[in-house]
Amino acid sequence: MPSYLVESYVPRANADELRDAAEHARIAASALAAEGRVVRYLRSTFLPHDEVCLYLLEAESAAVAGEAMERAGISFERVVEALPVSLHTAAGSIPTREDQT
Repeated sequence: MPSYLVESYVPRANADELRDAAEHARIAASALAAEGRVVRYLRSTFLPHDEVCLYLLEAESAAVAGEAMERAGISFERVVEALPVSLHTAAGSIPTREDQT
């Protein structure tokens, strides 16, 4: 299943709210999944220097990942596909979805 990073602006002053936001994202993804959509919240990473929170979700599409965030009440700048890079990825190559199967 494809993975997506959802980029959200979060001022450092609001960093204490990130745990709740992550829980809301998890709950929203679970609710969508219960409705038959293919989506799962994986984790969040906060970049305090950049004031950005990245939410990682597996989903059937970028639109479904964005829908989960909207349901969670999390505003976001963009949703982009994320491909994992492992030690087994060929040197100098860019991983593709086919590499993940």
